Amino acid sequence: MGERREVAGIEDAFIMYHDLFRSGINVSFGQFQACDPLYKRELRYTLEDYLIYTIKPGNSSISLKYERGLLFDYGLKTGTDFVLEIVNGNGIGPAGEGYLFDIDKYKNFLLKISQSAGKYASVGFFGYLGKEALKDVTSMTNSMYMFGPNLTLDFNEKFILNAQYLYRNDSRVVVETDAIAVQEDVVTQGGFAELIFSPRGDRSDWYLTALFNWVDSDLDYLDYTSATLHAGYLLRRNIRLVGEYSQGFTGEEFGKASVGFVAAF
Repeated sequence: MGERREVAGIEDAFIMYHDLFRSGINVSFGQFQACDPLYKRELRYTLEDYLIYTIKPGNSSISLKYERGLLFDYGLKTGTDFVLEIVNGNGIGPAGEGYLFDIDKYKNFLLKISQSAGKYASVGFFGYLGKEALKDVTSMTNSMYMFGPNLTLDFNEKFILNAQYLYRNDSRVVVETDAIAVQEDVVTQGGFAELIFSPRGDRSDWYLTALFNWVDSDLDYLDYTSATLHAGYLLRRNIRLVGEYSQGFTGEEFGKASVGFVAAF
């Protein structure tokens, strides 16, 4: 398959081993999205992204998009779930010299704890700790961390509310403006709220989705606010018609509309 006239390559490519040594621990290794334990952005309805997961301040390589590494998850009977990720922190670019996929010696860590609260609610909190050798810069490293809560309210799959807040701090990044500048202690925060309405739950022929995105950063070019409305109709289980409109509110305001279909085989 091609995207923008280029070969798309492989995105999700991992193996999961369920109940390792009958310990109750599930182990995944390979290539996956670091944000999957939070919300699976590849399964969202909207073309508009969960933008806070994609942010990379300056020349940082770290985000919550695709990564390579290990993922461990374990659940208690109390409804408490734990997820630990150990990832390379530099995305899924091609291998370098020696067929190495890592661009530095560091490994990054994500820990998430979530708890079911009653019949309809689930709350969670995650923290991410990482370090990286900044690309294209000699002997300069960035130590960063991010954390935030998330909330899901699911009323029998008819109304679903997803909400995420994220705070990120980078100790040092390089910004290419008119002159290359080093920025220290760069703070980026933001999140999204998504409301999905399906009148008959997973048996609905149609659905509506509203999405609000917000990003605020010390690097002004990362600031972003938008509101999106999306509607879909299932012709078959694997083919749906979609229409979407997004309104951007940052800088020069703009609107964008899309219509088409999504198919999976």
